[in-house]
Amino acid sequence: SGMVTESSGVFTIQEAGTYTITVNCVIEDQTFNNRIVAGMYLSLNDDTSRFRGTTSGTSFALCYLRHDDYGFGESMTFSLTEVFSASDNIRLKSKLGTNSDARNYNDTLANSALKWWCGLRVVKHLRA
Repeated sequence: SGMVTESSGVFTIQEAGTYTITVNCVIEDQTFNNRIVAGMYLSLNDDTSRFRGTTSGTSFALCYLRHDDYGFGESMTFSLTEVFSASDNIRLKSKLGTNSDARNYNDTLANSALKWWCGLRVVKHLRA
């Protein structure tokens, strides 16, 4: 309590330290009758470099929806352990590709085409 605050989808670290952050996400195709590649990553201080990153502190998830009808969904999860500073901001950002452009992530879908549900668990490590 009080270690992290949230406002409009931005989570702010209040106490510096080592944290493990776990993200669980479900995505559902609402109106798009074709293939979708959907990814999510944790953005630190509004960065855009952590998707498919390989450096320390980078973590992401990716799923592929291929269905001939609506209402098809997938779930994904990822976690990372990292040292954060007080006032660091954390956001969950998404990447999306459709049709033959599925690998390039040029999102042209309306917001109503997909539904996302996400849970974020933040655990602070105590010093020994």
